[in-house]
Amino acid sequence: MIGTIRKHSTWLWLIIIAATIVSFVIFFTPSAMRGGGGGRGPESYGTMNGQPIPVKRYRTAALEAQLGFFMQSQGRYFPQDVNAAQFGFDLDRETRSRLVLLAQLDALGIEVDDASVADWIRRRFASPDQPGAARAVYEQMLAALTKRGISTEQFSDYIRHEIGVEHMVRVVGVAGELVTPREATDDFRERNELMEAQAVILEATNFLAQVQITPEALGEFYTNRLSAYRTPERVQVDYVRFAASNYIARAEEALGRITNLTERLDALYQQRGASTFLDTNGQVMPPDAAKLKLREEQRDREALLVARREAAKFGTELMNLEPAAATNLWTVAAAQGIPVETSVPFNENGMVPIPGAGQDLGQVAFKLDGSRPISAPLVGQQAVFIIALKQRIPSEVPSLDAVRLRVTEDFRRDESRKLVRAAGTNLVATLKAVVNSTNDFASAVIASGNALTSLPKFSEASRNVTGWPRQIPLSTALTTVKDMAVGDISDYVDTGASGFILHLQGREPVGETELKDALPEHLADMQTSGRFAAFREWLTHRIDQSRLSFPGDSTGAENPAAEGQAGAP
Repeated sequence: MIGTIRKHSTWLWLIIIAATIVSFVIFFTPSAMRGGGGGRGPESYGTMNGQPIPVKRYRTAALEAQLGFFMQSQGRYFPQDVNAAQFGFDLDRETRSRLVLLAQLDALGIEVDDASVADWIRRRFASPDQPGAARAVYEQMLAALTKRGISTEQFSDYIRHEIGVEHMVRVVGVAGELVTPREATDDFRERNELMEAQAVILEATNFLAQVQITPEALGEFYTNRLSAYRTPERVQVDYVRFAASNYIARAEEALGRITNLTERLDALYQQRGASTFLDTNGQVMPPDAAKLKLREEQRDREALLVARREAAKFGTELMNLEPAAATNLWTVAAAQGIPVETSVPFNENGMVPIPGAGQDLGQVAFKLDGSRPISAPLVGQQAVFIIALKQRIPSEVPSLDAVRLRVTEDFRRDESRKLVRAAGTNLVATLKAVVNSTNDFASAVIASGNALTSLPKFSEASRNVTGWPRQIPLSTALTTVKDMAVGDISDYVDTGASGFILHLQGREPVGETELKDALPEHLADMQTSGRFAAFREWLTHRIDQSRLSFPGDSTGAENPAAEGQAGAP
């Protein structure tokens, strides 16, 4: 018996959850909205200042770290939706920082009232040309978060903590504000000095016709870059889908059995506040329409829960079949009249090929093998999936003939870039020799057969310069001219598919009137930057002092950040 339970522990646990959780009751329970409630598992996770960190506290910090990423992406992504590392996000590091910040908020006794939260929402989500847009944006945020199982109250707590952190930044960062008007003046002059320059732009595509392609050169190019043409390991899966939309009727029946449904909807409406329910025009909904929307939200939650129960029952039947085999999915599905679909082959880090499935599907699929060919139910936003390994396609290097067209295009592009670099280097030498004797850059360029481009004036403070050529990165141009004297010609600057040569014609200093008008705002900006720099230094010191230690630091224990946070990232 014990062996059977262990063998089917995943499926049994899902059934137990589905059988015992009444989602509507939990939805309206204040303790659940605050992430409270009981549950099995460790009571603490790691230590801080020599004291155990409550698991609930850890999960709050982890969730708020992810909410920070969500807000920075303007409500588009959570870290698991993208390659967060490319954006400098590390969940472990951000969770540690958040734990320390939460501890400091407690130590300082910082409390934030509802009026401050409302003001923060207006400031954060406001649009200059649409004064009422803050409500609509906030409502969209709440809708996106609700789909991930994150409650309005959890988001409200995050906002309160953010306001508290802003207060700490102002207090702690005072030392960083010590920027003198003289320092601000020098910095503004340097950043806003206008550069006037001419450019010669060379593009690799103009040299494609000069590329000579021989079988020997193409073969060598292919051999030297075999790794670039290797196809990654891929898998293909069969799957069944339990769509929540198929269980709307049963969800309606569940709602119909709640005798005080109207009272509960009224209570939830009052808890959220009328201003959180907006129509498509950003206007506050009438109470009846808002409560209807609340009812539809809960109906959809209930339907997804029914889908999870059905998926768990299906999975239990799968696990009862011996021996374990991927084809068992077809057997059980055929018996129950459930269609089986087949994905296209996909790699572990590529796009999820099954519409509506979660981002973790690729990782789950690549863990399937002969001893464990079928997954546990995978919960998406509107459906639950069970997948079975159909085939694993090994990584391989295709023959040259199989990828000849691709290799040929890569070779032509690579050779054209070599040619443009050589031409650019030679052109610099020619221009410098001519200009040294004639002091006429424009005539020298025209004589060389190249086009001359007069660049719009630009400065270190420039962002989007109207008429700026796409082939020249503005930041690269600034770096190039930084140490150039007026009249100098730069070396050839390679930007990959193109390159450029710059001739600095002049430097235009900032006018005194412009300086006088802009200095107060620039001084304030520098003080703000200094404040944040001082705060970051203070926070780093606090993290070091806190002696934060997680089990995974030494033992590789599982991270509980997502446990107990149904649907949360």
